[in-house]
Amino acid sequence: MDSFARMGSRAHFLVHEAGRWERYYAHWGAEGLALDLLPGPRPALRFVRGQEQSNDWWHDPAWLEGCALIDVDRRVLSFDAPCGDPSYRAALLAVLAETWAGWHVEWAYFRLAGLVALAGRAGMDPGDARPEPVPVHEAGGRDRQDGPSTVLSMADGASVWIGGLVESPERVLCRGGSLLVRDPALLRPVEVWKGRPTHGLHLDLVRRTGGVWTSSSMCGITEDTFPDLPSWPGWKWQFWGDDAGRHAACLAESEPAAELVLPALDHLSGLRRLAADFAEHQQRDSATRSIGALLTVIEAIRGGVVEEGGKADVVVDNAMAHRPGDLTEAERAHACAAMDLVESRLRGNG
Repeated sequence: MDSFARMGSRAHFLVHEAGRWERYYAHWGAEGLALDLLPGPRPALRFVRGQEQSNDWWHDPAWLEGCALIDVDRRVLSFDAPCGDPSYRAALLAVLAETWAGWHVEWAYFRLAGLVALAGRAGMDPGDARPEPVPVHEAGGRDRQDGPSTVLSMADGASVWIGGLVESPERVLCRGGSLLVRDPALLRPVEVWKGRPTHGLHLDLVRRTGGVWTSSSMCGITEDTFPDLPSWPGWKWQFWGDDAGRHAACLAESEPAAELVLPALDHLSGLRRLAADFAEHQQRDSATRSIGALLTVIEAIRGGVVEEGGKADVVVDNAMAHRPGDLTEAERAHACAAMDLVESRLRGNG
């Protein structure tokens, strides 16, 4: 019901086939995007092309929650979709490697800006439609039940501090290191990580270098901003993708050396949740549930107005527009077989 509260779960799609570009928009498409991509290229393309064709590059970029570029000519899938936690995302990527066999599947860490850049490199000129990076809001983040979402480390040549940052890294990257001095409440001591953080940020105060990784996506910056960030003059930065191991290796090689111990990804748990979500998605997808809830509320409001002697006109716009995926039995079986194969491999490695 979270997407209903926001009146949408917005997603954009770019398709490149036979040298031609197509653009689509789904007002409720982001929440179930991972599940609509999961069965493979043919059903994914059918789903995307069933959405609203768009002449714009984006709608309300501050609210954008998902996007995908399907480059049929180059056999590339680049996407970003809500995934809940790193274990769920890791399971999804493992399954996509099977259902999109022969394709290069990559995560769009910088969301739509990254897809536009990728499209540009593939020969599409975005022109004036190139989106600006989504601004990073000043409001602070929150602790999760199992701890902060970001692990932060700082080395000053004499000691190393490792703890939590009650933020995703973008705000620090965009505002500069003085933010941590001005707002020390963002820092949290962490003895033991109960849950795996989603992001990591390392600051070497002596060498004036930094590194960042994420198992989600980032706003406010683009891939092109590395290695130099305007808010960190004189610093050099590295983007580590989702490789938390590079963060740990950096600390192990620092002076003095330090150890970063994070909980391992629970691939089996993530896969079980992915399989359950996929099965539910085939019965009634999240977009259909959200639109149904929205229509129920609208009808209740309209009825109340009419009872009071008023007149209420209901405007049906793209908030009601969505076409769920329609898998064949063979496509559904293919997706389930891929999940079974991934589970078998995980159990064999365990």
